[in-house]
Amino acid sequence: MAQPTQRQPTLENFTMMEAFEWYVPADQKHWQRLHKAIPGLKATGIDNLWIPPGCKGSSQQGNGYDIYDLYDLGEFNQKGGISTKWGTKEDLVKLVQSAKDAGVGIYWDAVLNQKAGADRTEKCQVVEVDPNGQWDRTRAITEPHSIDGWLGFDFPSRDDKYSTQKYHWYHFTGTDYNNADKKSAIYKILGHGKDWSKFVDKEKGNYDYLMFADLDYTHPEVEADVQAWSVWLCGQMPIQGIRFDAIKHFSEEFLKSLVEHLDAHVGPGWFLVGEFWEDSLDSMTTYIRNMQHKFSLFDAPLVYNFSSISNTPNADLTKVFQDTLVASEPYNAVTLVMNHDTQPSQALSAPINPFFIPLAYALILLRDSGYPCIFYGDLYGIKDPNNPLPPSSGGKVPDLCLARKLYAYGEQKDYFDRPQCIGWTRRGTWDRPWGVAVVMSIAGPEEKWMDVGKEHARSVWTDLLGWEQSRVTINQDGWGLFPCPGGVSMAVWVNETAGGRDHFGKLDWDVEANRGQETIEIEVGDLDGKGIRRLINRILALPDEILLILLETSQSSASAQTTATLLFINADPQPLVGSIVGMKGATTTYQIQCQPGTDSADCGFSKPFTYIKDGTSSIQYAFALEETTDTLGCSLQGTATATAVCTANVPAAAVTGDDAVPTGITVQGSQAVATSTLSGTDLDYFTVPITGGPTAVTTTARSTATPSSSTGGASGLEVRTCTLALVGAAALAAVMI
Repeated sequence: MAQPTQRQPTLENFTMMEAFEWYVPADQKHWQRLHKAIPGLKATGIDNLWIPPGCKGSSQQGNGYDIYDLYDLGEFNQKGGISTKWGTKEDLVKLVQSAKDAGVGIYWDAVLNQKAGADRTEKCQVVEVDPNGQWDRTRAITEPHSIDGWLGFDFPSRDDKYSTQKYHWYHFTGTDYNNADKKSAIYKILGHGKDWSKFVDKEKGNYDYLMFADLDYTHPEVEADVQAWSVWLCGQMPIQGIRFDAIKHFSEEFLKSLVEHLDAHVGPGWFLVGEFWEDSLDSMTTYIRNMQHKFSLFDAPLVYNFSSISNTPNADLTKVFQDTLVASEPYNAVTLVMNHDTQPSQALSAPINPFFIPLAYALILLRDSGYPCIFYGDLYGIKDPNNPLPPSSGGKVPDLCLARKLYAYGEQKDYFDRPQCIGWTRRGTWDRPWGVAVVMSIAGPEEKWMDVGKEHARSVWTDLLGWEQSRVTINQDGWGLFPCPGGVSMAVWVNETAGGRDHFGKLDWDVEANRGQETIEIEVGDLDGKGIRRLINRILALPDEILLILLETSQSSASAQTTATLLFINADPQPLVGSIVGMKGATTTYQIQCQPGTDSADCGFSKPFTYIKDGTSSIQYAFALEETTDTLGCSLQGTATATAVCTANVPAAAVTGDDAVPTGITVQGSQAVATSTLSGTDLDYFTVPITGGPTAVTTTARSTATPSSSTGGASGLEVRTCTLALVGAAALAAVMI
């Protein structure tokens, strides 16, 4: 008798996170922050952390890519102190061990291309090479001559502990500074058999040299020391993988030998990923083949596609994976939206329009190909002092991670059939049965018929993100009509009874709130005028920095109701109610609907809709009228009640047919577009009760001595602005003192 086939468990989806951004404060407390964050990150569906470079840099402010000593993990008093920027070795070991205990792997960021912060200068023979010409680094532009380079590394405070290796000029192929004449240039170091590595990227003719003092892996002492360090590191703490920095700039042959050395002396099974930042797919796939597919690479072409689509009018979403690594080598592609090199203000910055960031995360997290890597700055915000940014996507990236962990399994069906609206479904598996359906649009509210499988017939699905308020009933054939809202342009649909739905929205943001800044914790009952004044005075007494205000409200204040004054165009007064679903900078996103129990004769908005208010400069909302959905966007001119330049989008069928298109209306495909300038009675301001929203708000107390900023006009008058949120009541009040 034939034995029944035993079904194999479905492999679990994994997600990694880059656990830093470029502007994390240099307070030597980052290892402690990550240690506290581990439980919440694990519960959110994050399985592995790529931590920042843990070796001592040239200063305590450096991020570690200015690497000084491989063997100093925050243990020796070198380069300004014992700690690295991120903390002490003791903190680091505690972090890695706590991660292991929680089932979270640690990926080390290995910076092996260069050294910085030398202890002394050494004389050597060099030629200066052309940094800009046709053949660049292969063409000498001077005769051989001597320089005084920062090339002597003695590590005196470490005193030979762990390694006796010292570094001299002959351990390097190039440097960038002559201390004798204070000149910066690219100097190729000369010596017997010395040359740029032949096993590097051919950009600039030869891209061996990147920065600082460039290591020469043809020198046997360099190779032996770095191989010994790799084994030593694995003995210090239980890491699970390595991210290799700048791999197109140092010897591919050496990297192969290093991987073989790790396998032989520590054991196989490493996750290895390299930073080979290149828009040439051919170069990337060639590198993977040369490494016998033991290596993964970050999908740079995909990031560039995200950037291009998000910043191009009428872009084609169906081409989002065109010429990407994940499409060509899905098992060796680490997909991402942003990292510390591509974030704003960095050298490889690839700007992605904020509206598109949640769409991009859905494209890497909820599909069946690639190993997704989310970015610390998108979870916790970016602390660039010149351009600080809050968490992206309205704080929904953790929810997308958890949706991947719980629901994104099984057969994938793509609906890439319209250039500006795409979707896909995952129908689930026998042991992970729930499935997921995603629909996204870059052209306003849309809907798409999609098949989730007959096994889901008659189930009711809702949007996990809460951006679309309708409910979808799957028909007997397993199909549903899945909408996505205007403004947000994405919805992630899951069975409303799916296991784990109560786990969403619970990442502990408080860990990041304590980044060396003061946190005000106040118990508040009913906040009367005096109570609010005392709270504001406390805020105004603090230095200029980002603060998190955590308010413990009593039942009476939690049930309190606040209002928002919102602009509507050519609308009669009607009973509306709303909630705040997202805040980013000056932009607030509301979900608006008719008040419960209101007759349709008294309120003309037949469905809930999204209303986006960008400070006092613009509004946008999309609303259903009978069988159509109209989108209205207005740029506000002058004061809040002066004029508005508005563009309306309605289905073309509403204005065409047998009659001529009315004057002033342009038909663009399936949409009709009209732009007009409105004022006076055309502008209707409604006071809308706001009954729900965020449970915490990032508040800025900022001072300025600009006379024009003050209402009194007195020179030097200090002005501070405070934004206050009442937890549970979503009360948002701007106070100018």
